[in-house]
Order: sequence, then structure tokens, then C-alpha cells
Amino acid sequence: MSESFESLSNGLQNALWETAGRSRTHLTDALTAAVKNLRGGGKEFTLRYEALLRHYRLDAGIHRVVMQMRNGDVEARNHRLKRGVDQALMLRGSRDFSSVEEYNRFLCMLFARWNAGRRKRLDQELPLLHELPSRRFDSVKRVSVRVGSGKHY
Repeated sequence: MSESFESLSNGLQNALWETAGRSRTHLTDALTAAVKNLRGGGKEFTLRYEALLRHYRLDAGIHRVVMQMRNGDVEARNHRLKRGVDQALMLRGSRDFSSVEEYNRFLCMLFARWNAGRRKRLDQELPLLHELPSRRFDSVKRVSVRVGSGKHY
């Protein structure tokens, strides 16, 4: 499965701006949006991921998975998240939303409720965070294209 850089960037930046600070290091596993596998088994970060890290003055690290499927905590949390959202939608009585913003508000309300028990630990970490840059990193991919007249003869 391949992840998009835009998704990785938006998720990381949303977390940074929500907490209004940054740690010193960002760890990733071998996400294809962040890491290129090299011949001979080596790895290097993608240029876009390196630029994102430079913008936030973050050191990079790769979480090495010793054994396949050793990432059980993250995978289990991902499964619980999907199941929890599905159950909340069933309780809501509808999967229809009038806008993307309404759906995002629904998800934010769920996350706030689920994370309430972690607030004390987060409050202990907040004073240790470092200042953010003045603006977010622009994570869109710009592509130059040639456009013709549209006439086909």
C-alpha cells in the first residue's frame, strides 16, 4: 500500500499546529511517502519529506521493524479507529454529511472524546515542545502541463 506525501504532511502538520509546538524528532516507519528503498537494502528520505522536516526543524528517524507485523499497536489502533468511526456513524443514524467541514467537525468531536483520558500526559509534554515556524509547509504538488486549443482535426 502506498501513502501520499500530502496525507503524511497534512497529518503531521495538523498534529503540530493543534499542540502549538514541535518535538525535536519525527519518527516514521518505511512509509513510501517519506522513505525510498535503495538497492542493497539502504533507505533514504524523499526530497519532499526532507523539505518538510527542514521547515519544522525536525530531525528524522526511521523506526526499524525487527519482524514483519511487529507494528501491532499501531495496526490495532488503526482497526479500533475505523471500527469506532463506523459505530459512531451507526449511532448517528446517517452517514450523510452536508459538507466535508461537517464531517471533519464530527471526527474532531470523536477524537476529543477518545483522547480526553490522555490530556494529563499531554499537558506534561506541552512545556517541552519547541516553537513552530510562522506558517505551515505548502505540501501540494505542483505540476506543469501544456494545454492545447482543444481542437482535434
